[in-house]
Amino acid sequence: MSSSQQQQQQPSTSSSSKSKSSPSKQQQDGDDDVDRPPDCPENLELVERLGKGSYGSVYKARDRDTGEVVAAKRIVLPRQDEEGYRAVQREISVLQECKHPNVVRYKASHKLGDRHLWIVMEYCAGGSVSDLINVTDKPLPEGLIRYVCSECLKGIEYLHSISRIHRDIKCSNILLTESGEVKLADFGVAAQLTTTMSKRNTFIGTPHWMAPEVIRESRYDGKVDIWALGISAIEMAEKYPPRWFVHPMRVLFMISKDPAPRLEDQAQWSKGFQDFVRRCLLKEARMRPKADQVSSHEFFSGDCDRKDEVRELVRENLDALYALHAPLGSTVEKDDAGGAFSWNRSRPAEPGATLESSGSLVIHDTISEDEGG
Repeated sequence: MSSSQQQQQQPSTSSSSKSKSSPSKQQQDGDDDVDRPPDCPENLELVERLGKGSYGSVYKARDRDTGEVVAAKRIVLPRQDEEGYRAVQREISVLQECKHPNVVRYKASHKLGDRHLWIVMEYCAGGSVSDLINVTDKPLPEGLIRYVCSECLKGIEYLHSISRIHRDIKCSNILLTESGEVKLADFGVAAQLTTTMSKRNTFIGTPHWMAPEVIRESRYDGKVDIWALGISAIEMAEKYPPRWFVHPMRVLFMISKDPAPRLEDQAQWSKGFQDFVRRCLLKEARMRPKADQVSSHEFFSGDCDRKDEVRELVRENLDALYALHAPLGSTVEKDDAGGAFSWNRSRPAEPGATLESSGSLVIHDTISEDEGG
């Protein structure tokens, strides 16, 4: 591959009906549970399907023009919702300008036909933190949790500085590169899609990482990301988020009414880690610290640079990570609960991890100047 081929694709957007072939009735009806959707943009060569998330399937792909390996998310939009599409497109245009080492790059988008939107993003070969926990069947040690949370906070601070809220932080949306970098994924567009879908009484996602103020349908700010990071820290330490085995509708009630979660085995973890989790999970949003305040917590006063350790852990488990997904044409079934372009680890089949919305949840995915992060 030439050096020019290795350069990143410049951000672009397009709206086109061109594809490899005309969509079948199955695709026209919005069912993308296939390996090779015929509406794929002509410049993308699909390599393998990485998983299927809330809004469609995600593929590892190769850009035919540059040779670059990318992640391509295929989203099926609601019928006759041009307004929703324009809102998503505006969000993509903003996110394409985001440039930070701890935030996954949005590269391009393509609308094919009336309902299919393809979003091209940076590909992270190490999968997600969720995947790593799955293949090792172990929680992360505290030193690696410190590193991952520290890197996430850098990405969160950046997003909040440009008035964006991630709103969907969890281990399956914290991605790793083969070199050990940590990147936040599935932000912005996911929130906008949630807004669009919830207006139509459709799926809005898993509640386990939701902050109390979101569930109460109060106006909220970037501190919801701090809550979600605290829940994700417990997820890294215990393999699952708190209340994972509880029915999602019950979880909503518990988050709102019960005391905030804590690390179960207090003796296993340092006082600094315990206090970091406690402060992230303060139920009163006004008491919860902002991202820059969390970054200065004593938990991060130790050695946070564990990039080399993460790189080695990822490389040691690349074969197992690859086995979580399969080349196109394989009959291997994949988990139907992933986020971003990761391959979500097996979860208890019961009682389920999704819920249907009444359509009343209000989503605010930007921060006003006086709210901050």
